[in-house]
Amino acid sequence: MPLSSKSLRRHLALLGKIDPFIPVCVLLSLLLVEPLLKPGLPNTADGLLHFFRSALWRWACKSKFLVQA
Repeated sequence: MPLSSKSLRRHLALLGKIDPFIPVCVLLSLLLVEPLLKPGLPNTADGLLHFFRSALWRWACKSKFLVQA
């Protein structure tokens, strides 16, 4: 459905009211979140250490090894 000239002017007027830093913030946040969207473990020096520590905590909680007082 093509936009009429009146509708197009209205949309352009709305775009002119947007703060220019909002698109910059959105793009920067996408750059920061992008590594978290990859599947698997991150390839870091201590990534496996954190994974094993998390697995150990899960095992300890699941097996009632850690009892809350």
